[in-house]
Amino acid sequence: MSPSRTLKKHVILLIALILMFLAPTALNAICLEDSAHEVTLPIPAVAQSGKESFGVISYLTVRVVPGSGHVYIETWPLAEVDMQASARIAAHIAFEIANKYKDLGSFDSWDYLYSVRSNSPIMGGPSAGAAMTIATIGALLEIKPKPGIIITGMINPDGTIGAVGGILEKIDAAASINATTFLLPYGQLYVNKTVMEKYTIGPFIYYKTKTVTVNVRKYALEKYGIKVHEVLTIYDALKYFYESLPVSDTISHIDMYRSALTFHYVNSFLKNSSILALNHTQEYLNTTLSKMDALSRIFYRDDIEKAQYLIQKARELINDKLYYSALSLLFQANTTITYMYNMMEYSTQGDRYIEDLTKELNNTIDFLKSILVRSNLTDGMIAAQIRVIDAVDSLEKAGEYYKEGDIYNAIRELSYAEERLKTAFLWINFSGSLFSSDSIRDSFDDELSFATLLYAYIYSMYGSHYADQVLRYLELSEKAYAMKFYGGAYLYALEARAHAESFLDILGISSSDLLNKIAYVRYETMREINISLNNKSIIPLLALAYFEYSYYFENKENDLELAFVFTKLAKSWITAYMKFGTATYGNITLNNITLHTSKENSSSNESNGGSIGESSGDRLEIRAIIVAIVMFAIFLLTVYLMRRD
Repeated sequence: MSPSRTLKKHVILLIALILMFLAPTALNAICLEDSAHEVTLPIPAVAQSGKESFGVISYLTVRVVPGSGHVYIETWPLAEVDMQASARIAAHIAFEIANKYKDLGSFDSWDYLYSVRSNSPIMGGPSAGAAMTIATIGALLEIKPKPGIIITGMINPDGTIGAVGGILEKIDAAASINATTFLLPYGQLYVNKTVMEKYTIGPFIYYKTKTVTVNVRKYALEKYGIKVHEVLTIYDALKYFYESLPVSDTISHIDMYRSALTFHYVNSFLKNSSILALNHTQEYLNTTLSKMDALSRIFYRDDIEKAQYLIQKARELINDKLYYSALSLLFQANTTITYMYNMMEYSTQGDRYIEDLTKELNNTIDFLKSILVRSNLTDGMIAAQIRVIDAVDSLEKAGEYYKEGDIYNAIRELSYAEERLKTAFLWINFSGSLFSSDSIRDSFDDELSFATLLYAYIYSMYGSHYADQVLRYLELSEKAYAMKFYGGAYLYALEARAHAESFLDILGISSSDLLNKIAYVRYETMREINISLNNKSIIPLLALAYFEYSYYFENKENDLELAFVFTKLAKSWITAYMKFGTATYGNITLNNITLHTSKENSSSNESNGGSIGESSGDRLEIRAIIVAIVMFAIFLLTVYLMRRD
């Protein structure tokens, strides 16, 4: 064999070996590149220069790749408010929806990469949440969104689109890229705008500011030719962006949802507890009054009248079968009576009484801690945990007041703590579902992060006055977590989120639109409550209690804001029951309830699941076979060359 022929054979052999080593790497590269699904959407944002705010267009790119459930986000320039929590919620909701159309495995089978680019520093915050969800659904399903559509709105964990600010500025920004359709959260068709008005007095010119209401739909159409549509949930938005998806919207069924405003659930535990509490409170008041002389009755007249009013109001609520609401009023009555009792004891015993009472309450807290830090918790124990945290918080306040010499407020806080601990023992007696502390703890960070995001957004846009209540619940949540009260920490995080979402959702909204939002959330809550009762044999007491409380504030107090807060809490808790809860025992009756459920989006989506695109798993398998065949051919060629003379 000639030297040139031998050299040629060695070169071919070397190339073959290199190809064999590189083939698996090539396969991985092909798989990664092909499985990296990407969607880019323009999103409107608000930038600020000095005191002036203006709209800008940012570009959101979502890329999903095979991974392990991580969510990454980068913004350039850096946003003033972190968007990580919005991205995580968007990823989870998008996967849940997309998985109904195509089998995607599990959420943890993918990594979710979000990139937001802008030419101006933006406020950031939750207003890109809806767009993130829309883009992620497209990336997971490998379909492209229809061009010319802009959406603004935060994505709530229940799939509703939350209200945002800067609507007019964002429409101005949408016009700069020739958008034809603008989607905004339900109830924000009218926004208030501050304008400068010029007027003259004699030779002098003056300016004054005034607030005017702007019709957003008219503003966008007449100024830019942009059509504006409201979206209540992410499903309403999907039908605009992805016309090929079979989607059943929600906004067209508002009249059906309003049927959910007319009733509530009745629970035997709450019924029996409220009746016992009513009798106890009346007897407690009578006993306390019997210890008062005429002068004391004059001194405590306002407190006596308050307690009597609350007891009578609770009696009426019990007659109306609003048992949780009655318990809440009776708690307030008992706190008032205990305050009077403790003040009378202090008047005879002095500071020694406060010291002894504080010691007794701390001992009770220590005892409750010993039985409430557990690996498995009932929902009654979770309710007890937040009452213990409330008591701890009040004890700290009492100490501060006492140090300042403010005896009256110190005793008020001690009285509140005392009654709060009594109700903790009441709730421990109930068990409608069992929760794993570890599971709740693992989900706590997401809840706290999103609530913190909303707090930061409200603080940056509207100031500390409006954000303080949300901050209080965040602080209580962290305090509960530090005590290893993971259920209580989770519940406080839910309360922080509910108050924040409600604050944003009611800005500039009409009572009618707000009532429709309440109706939708209540309707969806009822649907899940019925599933938990019928399919999981769980009695979701905390969800039932908040559901009733929302009914109370809507129908008895005419307070739609608090009705919305407790509606959202009920929805959050029924979701927690469905996610974490396992059956224990309990009983429930329904109060004249007939629930008419509509066909779920998921059923129609699943029936069409195989019609969208070719499975990426199938394509990867085909490529793997092709590469394997090539490798085998190289192997045969190598053997042939080595044996050939």
